[in-house]
Amino acid sequence: MGYKIKHKRSSNKNSKPTNLDYGEIAINYNAESPSLFIKDTNNNIITFTPKVDISDINNDITTLNSNISTISGSVKTNANNITNLQTSASTLSNSISSLSTNVSNLQNSASTLTTNISNLQTSASTLSNSISNLNTNVTNLQTSASTLTINVEVLRKAIEDNAKVTAYALLELQKQIQELKDNLQQTTT
Repeated sequence: MGYKIKHKRSSNKNSKPTNLDYGEIAINYNAESPSLFIKDTNNNIITFTPKVDISDINNDITTLNSNISTISGSVKTNANNITNLQTSASTLSNSISSLSTNVSNLQNSASTLTTNISNLQTSASTLSNSISNLNTNVTNLQTSASTLTINVEVLRKAIEDNAKVTAYALLELQKQIQELKDNLQQTTT
C-alpha cells in the first residue's frame, strides 16, 4: 500500500493559513469555501479558488485580444519612430563626435526593438540612457521609449491575467485527477 501525503488542511469555512513554507501547499476543503494556498517570494499567502465564471474568462480573453491589438499598433508606430530616430542619430554622430558611442548603442537598440519584442524593456532602457546624453534633436526618442514601456506593462498585465486562467485550469485538472484516484481507490477496495 502506498503512502498518503497530507498537506496542511482545514474544514472550517473561509479558513486561511497564516504561515506556510515555500513550496508547501495548504487546503481548505469546506464545501462552501474550498481553496488552495501557497506562499510567494514576497512572503504573501496566495489563495486559489475553483469558483470562476466563464464570462470572466471570456472577458479576460477579449481584453487580452484588445491589448495585443493595441500593442501591435504601438509597435508599428514605434518602428516608424525608430526609423526616424536612426536618421537623427546618424546626423548627430556627424556633428557631435563625443556622442558616437551612444548613437551606435541607439542604432543597435532600435534594431533589437524591431526584431525581438521579448528584449523590449532592455532596449528601452538602453535607448533611455542614450537619449539622456543627446541634445534636443533626440527628444522624440524619449517619447517613443516611454510609450514602449507603457505597452510592455499592458502586455505584462495581459500575460499575468492569462497565467491566472492557466492556474485555475491546472487546479481543475488536479481536482479531476484526485477524483479519478479516489474512484480507483474505491474500486480496488
